[in-house]
Amino acid sequence: MQAKQAHVPLPHARYDCPHIPHADGKEAQHCEHCWCCLCEKAAASCQSWVAHCKTTASEDAARSAAKRQAALRSKIDAVQRLSPPPLGSPTALLQLDFRWLQLRHVALSWMANCGCDEPSTAEDGLTTTLVAACDATLDLAQQVIAVLVATNELVSIDEGLHLRHDIATLGRDPMPPGPPGPQLHEWIAQGASGRGALPPDKQALIHSRATNQAAQQWSEWTQYYTAAKVAAQRAPGGAPWVSFYEQQAREQAKKQPQLLQQLMQAWTRYTERGGS
Repeated sequence: MQAKQAHVPLPHARYDCPHIPHADGKEAQHCEHCWCCLCEKAAASCQSWVAHCKTTASEDAARSAAKRQAALRSKIDAVQRLSPPPLGSPTALLQLDFRWLQLRHVALSWMANCGCDEPSTAEDGLTTTLVAACDATLDLAQQVIAVLVATNELVSIDEGLHLRHDIATLGRDPMPPGPPGPQLHEWIAQGASGRGALPPDKQALIHSRATNQAAQQWSEWTQYYTAAKVAAQRAPGGAPWVSFYEQQAREQAKKQPQLLQQLMQAWTRYTERGGS
């Protein structure tokens, strides 16, 4: 016959004691294997047992989660910040793309609400979200993530992607420029149909829409650069980044006449195809 193995008592939190229920009025009682989950020592050695003994499993779980989060945050904050990319580099140019505000907002919003659940798979989830929500190509989605890492808004550590807590404010969801439906670059690529000039009233409406959207886009870009500079000023060694965003803002200002022209072209094509 097989010998019956002796049961070896294991240390456990007071709320998990199998011998003395963790009930009102009995919290301070404990067996010899009960541990204080706050002091992380035997209950008999806890100097504040009268208070600590009342800790519940849910309270202990919340405390442990907060402790892990604080440790992770310290680890993220300890990651050395990267230097600004050269002006005209792929990173800097993508930030000047008319789609950047929408791409960035979707990416950081997803990271803030979903990415922290499982950092090891955050990059895959973020890539999928950018492709689905922004009609981005896989290559563009991967570039967006690379730029957010290069600009210190995302951090890659321990084989996981994490959000920094001191990024520039997101604000409200930016309105996409151009007519509804296809992305602006698709409308622009289609060009005018060559059917002839539109009636003056439609031309005036197109000009009004394009002008208003161009002004709205510039306002949103201005808010973005302002917030980015404020975040850089607060960060250690952020002076080069303040200069970088000031230069990027000047480059973006140069693009506004081109954006207005593109919006005019896009709205013209949209109207020619029956859009109202």
